[in-house]
Amino acid sequence: FLEHMNDSAAYVRKLRDWARADAMQGAIFYRISPKLQRAEDVFIVLVAPDEAAVSSFLTNLRTQYVDKNSKGLKCKERKSDLLYLGPTQNLLSSDRRTPWEGDTGQGRE
Repeated sequence: FLEHMNDSAAYVRKLRDWARADAMQGAIFYRISPKLQRAEDVFIVLVAPDEAAVSSFLTNLRTQYVDKNSKGLKCKERKSDLLYLGPTQNLLSSDRRTPWEGDTGQGRE
């Protein structure tokens, strides 16, 4: 989770480059603040091949210049929070049923 991105285009480009370098896939969700015209409440969802990829991504996030502050100067991310780190299931796989698949809501026969 990131509080905000002042220069969201450049920030997202860097996040995408780091994720691709470590064979990660993901998505970014955020809202645009009407008052400040910046991305806020940013959620980054990544699926990584291993823990080393996650470690590399988080290291880059904390040590590389990723955004610009209110004065336009380059800055590093200092307020990111890791909300979840653990295994995932592939719910979209053709060999798995989603919980609602085939359920008519009328009970089982």
